[in-house]
Amino acid sequence: MHSKQVNLKHFYRTGVKLFQVLIILAFIFSLLGVGPAGEAFAEEGVTKIAVITDFGVAISDSHKANIATLVTNWDPDAVVTGGDNYHDRDPYCSSYAQCVAGYNSYSAGYTDFVSSETFFPAYGNHDAWTHSAEYTSYFSYLPSVPDPNHLYYDVVVGNVHFWVLNGNVTLTGSAQQTWLAANAPDESVAWNIAVVHQAPYGTGFYGDIASTQLPYQDYGIDFVISGHNHHYERLERNGVRYFIAGRAGVTEGGRTCDGRGSAATVEFCAGTQNPPLDNYGYMQIVATGTDISLSFIDESGAVKDTFSDTTVLPTDPVITTSVNSLVAFNTTPGIPSAVQTYNVSGVRLTGNITITAPAGFEISTGGGAYGSSLTLVPTGSAVANTTISVRLTGAAGTWNGNITHVSDGATSRNVAVNGTAIAEITSVAVSDIVVPEALGNPDTSAAIAATPAAGIISPTATVNWSPAVSSFGFSTAYTASVTLTAASGHKFTSGTSATVNGSAASRVLNPDGTLTVSFTFPKTGDVPPTAITNVAVINIIAPAALATPDPLANVSATPTMGILSSTASVTWSPADNPFGYSKVYTASVTLTAATGYQFTSGTTTTVNGQAAVVVLNNDGTLTVSFTFPMTEAEPVIYELYLPLILK
Repeated sequence: MHSKQVNLKHFYRTGVKLFQVLIILAFIFSLLGVGPAGEAFAEEGVTKIAVITDFGVAISDSHKANIATLVTNWDPDAVVTGGDNYHDRDPYCSSYAQCVAGYNSYSAGYTDFVSSETFFPAYGNHDAWTHSAEYTSYFSYLPSVPDPNHLYYDVVVGNVHFWVLNGNVTLTGSAQQTWLAANAPDESVAWNIAVVHQAPYGTGFYGDIASTQLPYQDYGIDFVISGHNHHYERLERNGVRYFIAGRAGVTEGGRTCDGRGSAATVEFCAGTQNPPLDNYGYMQIVATGTDISLSFIDESGAVKDTFSDTTVLPTDPVITTSVNSLVAFNTTPGIPSAVQTYNVSGVRLTGNITITAPAGFEISTGGGAYGSSLTLVPTGSAVANTTISVRLTGAAGTWNGNITHVSDGATSRNVAVNGTAIAEITSVAVSDIVVPEALGNPDTSAAIAATPAAGIISPTATVNWSPAVSSFGFSTAYTASVTLTAASGHKFTSGTSATVNGSAASRVLNPDGTLTVSFTFPKTGDVPPTAITNVAVINIIAPAALATPDPLANVSATPTMGILSSTASVTWSPADNPFGYSKVYTASVTLTAATGYQFTSGTTTTVNGQAAVVVLNNDGTLTVSFTFPMTEAEPVIYELYLPLILK
């Protein structure tokens, strides 16, 4: 335990009996059942608790029935178990109602501790094997803080505060160790006892079990009670007594302790007694504000071992809260959140308990008005268990802090709270982004609107482009992105919809809560083709009567690469072959521009060096025509008759 606790314990054990009597008479009612997670009441300052373990078989087992009868006849204030409440052994039980028979209403003739909610089990390895869900359901009355499945919890029974642990996991470094270290000991009661099924120390079947070994002495724990080994044993280590509580039902036979091999000092071992004990039985705890005895009672009702200790009730004021923290609160701005509650009590007080909520929270008690603080007035130096209601005020924002509990001379207690009053942003509209055009400058700002309108911090946002350029290129699809920050009291969610310029956009909810909205625009236009300024058609042989039409011409262009071919087919009109006499013929060639080039209405043409007629066709081709001079006339043939000459 911490040094302060060691000093207190040393002081408590001075044996000042008269002081104990005075304290009990003055504060008996305030000492009953004050505890963080649960409470069970003892009468007249004396607390009686029965401890059983490894008992989860059918009530037809004579050992179990005998021990359950002993417990009923002893009439304890509560029953605490060391685990294996459902043991999977013959005679078999098929439900927790059957396995816990003898301590519930399943069988007549026994006290029903379960219905009275004074039955506090530890979670054993057999409970964990295949019965976990049923365990949680059957023992639903157990405290659900800090563990909603109540596999570990704490409860106060009169003068004893039990810290019940789940030993099916390694405790070192676990949440359970953190919880125990932060909360134990409870200085408002005289005795603090840890219960864990797997015994940290022992000389039986399992020996020392490292996974459940903790520095219990540092946490102000007086005793640790376990099961699992099916024998009875008492050991000591670092001032803490460790008990293995035997077995309260039929289990594997032959298991016992031999008193050797443990890191703890063995003070009593059933297996080394003469004759050895058969380990069937239960433990009785009898505790007052100053004295405690822990005894092992065998199946016949005989006391086989007793350990006693003495302390003195503390005199310092103590405030106790049922929890150290509450789960996160959530609400919409302007509306108070759902209420959570916890309990606060105090003993040996010399003044009021003042409770103050942090900013963003408000508290109430007894159905009264909510406010930032309240005061609990002691009755006879004690404040009975009082329920405190807590909620967010509804002020927009994220809130966290501690509800503080202070009283004169008492160590203050804090209950940590956190929460958010946040409205969800359902939609975002990004608009007025200029559509990318080749050679244009990227738009750098967009207009932003949200639902609700107050959901964003600014009506404009910076536009980022991908790929990033200073001016848009040709034939490229550009993506515009804006990253938006929610206004205080608002948040984006995975369901927030988004549009850009009226079209659905993609969105990413970032880890920091911002929302990135992106939209990919259509590709910009293609690169415009280069204009062909001039075409020269040459080497067409001029028409001559009776000559064959020239079928091919040579072609050149400016720029040189502007046309697909340096030759072109010549089409003649009229289509005579051969050419006739005294006729005018027109030669035409149709040219196709190379990729990246185009003919225009300004393209000039020549044929054999002479200006030609040009036609720009709808399909982008160019037809060049030239009309040649008329072919020559047909020659006149004269026929001379020789006889006439001779005359």
